[in-house]
Order: sequence, then structure tokens, then C-alpha cells
Amino acid sequence: MISVSQHVIQAFNKCFGKEQMGECENALNNKKIQLPKITDTIILTLCSLAQNRFQNQSICIEVPEDIFVIGDLHGNIFDLIRLLSKIEFFTYKKPILFLGDYVDRGLFSVEVISFLFSLTVEYPESIFLLRGNHEFTDVNERYGFQKEIRSQYNNVGIWYRVNQVFNEMPIAAIIGDHTFCVHGGISPKIRNISQLSSEMRRPISSFKEYPYLDDLMWSDPTEKCEHFIESERGGGSLFGKMALDDFLKRNQMKRIVRAHQKCDNGFKNDFDGLCFTIFSTSNYENENLASFAKVTKESLTETILPCIEITKIPRSEIDFIPIEINEMPPRHPTSSQIPSIKPLLSPRNVKRAKFSVALHSDTPNPVNETIPKLRYVKPARFRLSLTTPITDLDDSPIF
Repeated sequence: MISVSQHVIQAFNKCFGKEQMGECENALNNKKIQLPKITDTIILTLCSLAQNRFQNQSICIEVPEDIFVIGDLHGNIFDLIRLLSKIEFFTYKKPILFLGDYVDRGLFSVEVISFLFSLTVEYPESIFLLRGNHEFTDVNERYGFQKEIRSQYNNVGIWYRVNQVFNEMPIAAIIGDHTFCVHGGISPKIRNISQLSSEMRRPISSFKEYPYLDDLMWSDPTEKCEHFIESERGGGSLFGKMALDDFLKRNQMKRIVRAHQKCDNGFKNDFDGLCFTIFSTSNYENENLASFAKVTKESLTETILPCIEITKIPRSEIDFIPIEINEMPPRHPTSSQIPSIKPLLSPRNVKRAKFSVALHSDTPNPVNETIPKLRYVKPARFRLSLTTPITDLDDSPIF
């Protein structure tokens, strides 16, 4: 029987074959755009499958020597499709490492994570996902993901469930024995990469659970100092060339590859090839370009992709096509196997983060953004099979 993840992949491929992908780059010539409809049952099933995948990985994963690397996507399903097409993933199954920030900002976060969860489940030797700062509740409750979930499913419980999966994701990766990969950057509190595996335990629901996690998720390279200074973002640090050079030599690495910062050209080289930034969503701001990179021991080669206007198309203009699943998938974990969401909802973890500047620029945060009040969903309501329709879960008021 075909799995749910296989059905999702087939549905995306049906909507975006080679011809449609070419049209995508030319705004589809006014043709109605189609996307698979991700139902509540489908996304909950994918959450179970992806969570199991992440729990079986190390906090710092080792990935193949010869690999493509993709940076921030931010709910941009069209650039994700384009990237997979340019890499010719479905032809050659070459490994790809994603550096996080899959949700928020864009309008199609549900589709992005559903596709990526499906890919990493079906191709565990080829698709590797790291966690970004937007895969934390403190951030994605404020910058679009929670709002998108509420709008599509009218149930905040799905948002909680997806964040449970995020809490299990790997934090960093090592390519071969030469390249350290992380969403943000390095930390003055980390001397050896081995600290991550020896000290960190999942699930991790808050930036503050480990003294260096803030830096791994938020830090940026800078020419303003040689070592470390406080970041203007309000989280993480700014690290200079000497700090990075010391970190790389101490850990016998050649370079760091990271994401987290918007680049006008989609790509940035800092410190004479010691630090590379990859930003993979185009038209994010001021018609910026997108990029991906091919990393080997000897070199890092970037590919720059032009901006595509279609990234701004509203959901109301999309033709969502149902995914036909003839049989329900096998029964998924019972109540005893599904982790309680209570730790996720503790006051310490739902406390809103306060950041002084915008997440990808030096401009202030949007002012007076309406943030729906969080509602607690009793853990007992999640003690059921994931094949149970989500409509059976109500939004019982608490708080």
C-alpha cells in the first residue's frame, strides 16, 4: 500500500511536473495554479512519521560528503519546487541538506513542511532537515505560521502538534569531515562540536534550555569585531573572523555553511571563504534572488536563481486539489506513545520572545501585529489515534 508521504509527494509532482515548473518561473502565464490540499488527517499523519524520523537521528547529524545545501524557505512552496527541479532531485536522488526556517512570513508554510516531512520520511538517505529559529513556538506563533494553521484548520491543536515535531529536529550537521552547518552561527559558549551530542537532549522547546542554543539559531557574521559582540537582533551574537577561525581550527573544520540572513543575491561569502550564507527564498524583500549550493571537500559552488513574482500569490487564487488516498494508513501511535503537549505549553515555553529588530533585516519589527491569544488544549484530547479526524478535537477554552 502506498504511504501517506508517498501520496503527498506524488500529488506535488502531479501539480508541478517539468512543464509546470517552467511556467512557474514565468508567473504561469495567468494559468490557475494548483497545489495539493493538505487535510488535517494528512498533516497529523506526517507529523507522526517525521517525528519518528527525527528521534532516530543525532542532534548533530553526519551527512554525505557531496551534498546540496538549501537555506531559508519561509513558506515559499514555489521556490522549494523550483530548487528541487534545478537540482533534479527526483531524477538522481542526490542528497540535500536544508538549514531551517521552513515556516512563517510566506503564505504556504503548511505545504512546505508537509512536502519536506514527506521527503525526509521517504528518502532518509537523501533529505536532511535542520531546525531554524522559526521552528520554535516563541517565533512561529508571531510571524504567520500559527495564523495560517488557524485559518486552514480552525484548530490550534495542529499548530501545537507540528511544534512537537520541530522540538525533535536535529540542530546541526557536519558534511563529511570538513564543513559545519547550522542555521545561525557559532557561540562563545561552544568549544567543541561534540558538546552538542554529549550535552543536548530532546525534545527542546525553548531557546533558553541550553546556554548556546540562542547563538546556534540567531548569530550572524560581522566585520564590526574580531571575536564576539552582542547581536542587534536581540538574540544570539555577532561573530568575527578570528572567532570563527579559532572555532574551525579547534574542531578541524574548513568552513561553516549557514542561513538565517536575507541576501540580495541569495548568497554571501564572509571571511574569505570561511563562512557562507545561503538564502533560498526569492522575492522575500526588495525582489531578492535565491540560491542553493553544492558542497564538496574541495569546494563550495553556489547557484543563483532569479526572483519569481509568483511567490506573492495569495492562497485565494490557488486551486487546491484533494489528495486521493484510497485506504487509510496503518493505525499510528496510541495515546501512550504520543508525547504530552503539556511541557510545550508551560508558561516558560509560551512566553513571547522580544526581539529588537526584524528577523532578517535591520529594520524594526512590524508594529501592533495582532496576535491571537493562545488557548490551552488539554493533553487528554490528543490521546487518540492520529487517524481520528481533527474535527473531533474542539478548541476548549482555557486561559
